[in-house]
Amino acid sequence: MRTVQFYRNYQNFTGGHLKVFDYFNHLRLSADYQPKIYVTKGSARHHLWAEAPELETEFRPESADLLFIAGMDWHALEDHPDIETRKPVINLIQSVRHADEHDPKFQFLQKRALRICVSNEVADVLTEAGLCNGPIHVIENGIDFGQIPSRSSFRFDVFIGGIKERQLAGSVAEYLRELGYCVDCQTSRVDRRAFLKRIASAKIAILLPTDAEGFYLPALEAMAIGTPLVCLDCIGNRSFCIDGETCLMPAKSKQAITNSAIMLLGELDLAESLSNRASTLCQAYGIDRERKQFLDLLNAIA
Repeated sequence: MRTVQFYRNYQNFTGGHLKVFDYFNHLRLSADYQPKIYVTKGSARHHLWAEAPELETEFRPESADLLFIAGMDWHALEDHPDIETRKPVINLIQSVRHADEHDPKFQFLQKRALRICVSNEVADVLTEAGLCNGPIHVIENGIDFGQIPSRSSFRFDVFIGGIKERQLAGSVAEYLRELGYCVDCQTSRVDRRAFLKRIASAKIAILLPTDAEGFYLPALEAMAIGTPLVCLDCIGNRSFCIDGETCLMPAKSKQAITNSAIMLLGELDLAESLSNRASTLCQAYGIDRERKQFLDLLNAIA
């Protein structure tokens, strides 16, 4: 059995941590690999690996067979110069910003690694940059349908996921409330299960990602729930957020977003058709597919 060393500096819950946790669990379910995780001493107390028996008190990458690195984890290897030439490194790339020379993660592209991109859009920008030391593979993010809540009675007309665009979210919420709609506007961090339940409790959802995401998982989760969706373009959602097919994708302005929301609330046939097509499309993004592609990739380089 081959050991795979993970590393995390965990200050609060993020989608990035969740996806690393998914990959950690893929290895847990494998008979061929044993994951190990080191979480920095300054991390939040209640992190995703807090109860994991694989949690280690020291970071010992030299003793592992493979290393799994994401985000800024490369800094943890600075005390082990050129370890990437001695150990296979799996580098999970979750953002298109890695190819931006002003992003702190840009410097790591020169490090030797097998890179897993969470979307074709991420792979495209890395390939275009032409700076990656090592092969680039795409494994699109998957979701665990077993954790997706069912829609029941609606507490709100509109849910707004606005933690990444707080000012815009607030102005959209205020305008919709002035028009008489009941709005649930989320602009602070919440537990993921609570977040999904809030989406399920609204007639429609408005999701406001940043301009450049690697793979915008909340949109896919809303589709799996069955909530009709208004979502901004963020590059990494273009394979499943298709304007007029699976959701509405207005321009990034208060008026355009509220117009789309009002349209979905008023045209029930449109909302239902978008939701049905979205539900069908998202079935291709199961977590089991992600797990199989990852393990197949590891086996190919073993």
